[in-house]
Amino acid sequence: MYNLRDYPSLTGSRGTMALRGNLRDFTITQLLNLINLASKTGTLVVDGSSEQAYVSFREGKLAYVRIGKDDGSLA
Repeated sequence: MYNLRDYPSLTGSRGTMALRGNLRDFTITQLLNLINLASKTGTLVVDGSSEQAYVSFREGKLAYVRIGKDDGSLA
């Protein structure tokens, strides 16, 4: 199992955000395909109205997902 700390945010070579925008501009399929095709490694943080989702990738492949607080329980 991977830990969220293993993944930096999705950044470019200068350490700045390489992928940024309003999710309303993308379908979830487009966003995941873009991360996959670009072979990105990092964590996508999605802010919702009541909680956050963390979706981590390693070389474009899904590696870890967490929604809300990590309380150790299984989803």
